[in-house]
Amino acid sequence: MQKWNDNFKDKLNDKSTLRKWTKSVDVSNQTFQPNFLLDFLKSYAQPNQVWGIFSPIQNEPKVDFKTFEDLGLILAYPKATDQGLVFYKFKNSDQGDPSAIKSDKSLENLTQHKKESFVSSALGVLEPEDGEAVTQNQISGLIIPGLAFDHRGLRLGRGKSYYDKYLKTFSGLKVGLTWSHFFIPASIPKDEWDMAMDFIVTEKFLYQPMVSATSSKVAEIDNNSRASG
Repeated sequence: MQKWNDNFKDKLNDKSTLRKWTKSVDVSNQTFQPNFLLDFLKSYAQPNQVWGIFSPIQNEPKVDFKTFEDLGLILAYPKATDQGLVFYKFKNSDQGDPSAIKSDKSLENLTQHKKESFVSSALGVLEPEDGEAVTQNQISGLIIPGLAFDHRGLRLGRGKSYYDKYLKTFSGLKVGLTWSHFFIPASIPKDEWDMAMDFIVTEKFLYQPMVSATSSKVAEIDNNSRASG
């Protein structure tokens, strides 16, 4: 595994090279602890709000988002379409949560999950097959995956631009979810369509980039603190 260091940082001068670096980091034997994500939602989310979440693949954190229904949130999963991302409400708890399924097993071992609820996309992402679509105005916040995030809140995606296009007109909270390994101390190359996250949550901390034209301030919550509104 190639760990981050200053010498390696000099090689990361484009997104393609940075994507290759993220693939070299193995987190398969680690368990993502969602404490900071739960604390964040308890502070910033309200019962009956719709929050967009995701089904993880590869190095993305595997979190059983179904547990967050206890907070009274309405969860919605994205589906990639020709028109862009469309979020569908998670129907009910007896259908199971696709984020609890190991990605390498895909749909083969859905012993506790209804196969008609989610289907595997061409990219290997479990997506809702159908259901009640929700508009951007109905969604209070998005929990967003990424290959890496930087101190400005910028996100490195997989290059398909689904989230980039969706976030262009999204006005709710944007929360990047990643392993601390992929929160990098360098600047991800920025394209004009890239949107900064409002918060970044890892298994070790909550980070709030506040970006202005001249500065970037950081609010970081340590292990003994909770996010505050």
